[in-house]
Amino acid sequence: MHRTYNPASTRGVDLNGPNIESATAEAAGVTGLGFAIDDAQTLASIPEASADRVLCTESAHHYPDKAAFLGAVRRILRPGGKFAIAELLLRDGVSLRRIDSHLSMHHWDLATYRREIAAAGLVLEDEIELTDGLVRGFQSSNQWFEVPAGSNALARGAARAVGRGLVALYRWELRNRYHYTILAGSRP
Repeated sequence: MHRTYNPASTRGVDLNGPNIESATAEAAGVTGLGFAIDDAQTLASIPEASADRVLCTESAHHYPDKAAFLGAVRRILRPGGKFAIAELLLRDGVSLRRIDSHLSMHHWDLATYRREIAAAGLVLEDEIELTDGLVRGFQSSNQWFEVPAGSNALARGAARAVGRGLVALYRWELRNRYHYTILAGSRP
């Protein structure tokens, strides 16, 4: 995104230090691109009203306090700044399972997101449903699990089987428990 849209600066945050180390190494020498270990529920490393855009991709379901996250988004956005959250939302009538909290899964449904975005002082401007396209895209996922020739045949077979099994589970979850949606809006 930084290279494509060429903003003055881009900052990425993650709680996982190794992710930040990897991103920092990959971005070495790229002007205006930086990363920090930070909690998305506070975004403490980002000054108030300093961001024109906030993008959260497929991670908000891990935040136990998404209301705090939305408050942090509002705090760091400049007035008129835009946000987008690409996320797995619970389908209507589906509730969290006991195992979800053990897996750090804290999904919300669309109605809860709508209510909490407004409560945070943000304006929801668009809801883009992408589930069907995502499920179709996973139908051609077999080539993702090819292991280089020369690898142990048993390891290659196990990697393919596990990968295909995880994709099948994810497709089932997308059809039955979640829908993949982009929520886009702004700070007034």
